[in-house]
Amino acid sequence: MAFAEEVAMKLLLQEVRLNTGTFSLQIDAEFGGRVTGLFGVSGSGKSTVVEIIAGLRRPDAGVVKLGEDVLTDVARGVHRLPEERGVGFVPQDGALFPHLSVDGNLRFAERRGRAVDKIFSRENVCTLLGIDALLNRRPATLSGGERQRVAIARALVSAPKLLLLDEPLAALDAERKAAILPYLQRVRDEFGVPVLYVSHVPQEMLALCDDMAVLADGRLLQHGPVEEVFRRPSCPAVARIVGVETVVPGRVLGGEGELVAVSVGKSRLVGLGDQLPAGTTDVLVSIRAEDVLLVNAGSAAGVSARNCLSCKVTALVTEGATVRVELDCGFALTALLTRQAVAELHLAPGCEVMALIKAPSVHLIARG
Repeated sequence: MAFAEEVAMKLLLQEVRLNTGTFSLQIDAEFGGRVTGLFGVSGSGKSTVVEIIAGLRRPDAGVVKLGEDVLTDVARGVHRLPEERGVGFVPQDGALFPHLSVDGNLRFAERRGRAVDKIFSRENVCTLLGIDALLNRRPATLSGGERQRVAIARALVSAPKLLLLDEPLAALDAERKAAILPYLQRVRDEFGVPVLYVSHVPQEMLALCDDMAVLADGRLLQHGPVEEVFRRPSCPAVARIVGVETVVPGRVLGGEGELVAVSVGKSRLVGLGDQLPAGTTDVLVSIRAEDVLLVNAGSAAGVSARNCLSCKVTALVTEGATVRVELDCGFALTALLTRQAVAELHLAPGCEVMALIKAPSVHLIARG
């Protein structure tokens, strides 16, 4: 089968403003990736942004453009109806028509869509999303995962120029989330339609998105490649939102080239300082738990990691197949290990270990 040519998203939100009295949104952004994630805690403005793009909300000011198409321009009085935007929208609950069968839902969307590449045909979409056996059923008889696949299929058969997915996995349990993720990856890889994906789950961002934009209190805090945002948050707020476990204050001691030495409590760390403004002295040190390697005390000889810290285990917290190991290294540090690794190291509260951290994993954020 010939897949649709991959399309980069060219979505512009220029000086978009919305004030509801209890919430204020102010966003200027340009998204150009294949799949861009909107990430943030509940109430950060993610769904509001998506609804403005879909035409379900009118902003107080600003311009929304998809490619060369102006969807909204408040100053010029332009506000195209949702069905005129060429945008496929899947809200959290799927919003299927309850009185229609699955096939009826798909045919309704197909009639309102654009006649383009056959990859968006009902037959092809149903096959790729595995819903052929569901066509004669009503939405009320479907499981949560089935409803979401049907909702995504309904959006795709309209041959959208942009697909908006607003937390499509939020209502699903872990097993159903794991089952539907491969279908979302197929949508990403095989339809060639750009996607704006809303979530507050880091694993979904990493599994599906190329770029991500972090929102908080109606403001865009950081936008860039997914791994860059997770590894190198631009400010303490982003570090907290994306779930960096260790964020502690430090003071720059000096450095050579890209490497910078920092004092953190009674410890000394080496990290990358290439993004620090000249003259920075006070920093926040950001370290992800999965970047911390633990070895038995006295076993760190010959390792390449720049940072080798003597630590004491203060607590062990089991989270499924992994264990969060809380450490005292002169400052509070968290490591994430498998249960097997914890057993092999004989870790228990009070025991001594060495924490190894490579310099690129020590991200420094200028304070103030």
